[in-house]
Amino acid sequence: MRLKWVVLGLGLSISLGWAQDAVSEAGRLEAAGDAGQAERLLRAAASEPNASLETIIACAEFLDSRANPDARTFYDRVLSANGRTD
Repeated sequence: MRLKWVVLGLGLSISLGWAQDAVSEAGRLEAAGDAGQAERLLRAAASEPNASLETIIACAEFLDSRANPDARTFYDRVLSANGRTD
């Protein structure tokens, strides 16, 4: 039973670490002029079922800064994660 919790905790920390790394990496890619790859990376990370709120917000803001209408989908996820429906 204890091993199960250790494995679960390790898996969760790896996935959270990946999401944070994805936001950092997307920033690096964008700064290097590869906005397309940065967008793909953010979309993939934000679309994960257990994506952090930080990652979803980063994706929404990235898309919004480019006037991409898909930003609304991610902003809606942020609002629903905060318990709002309006």
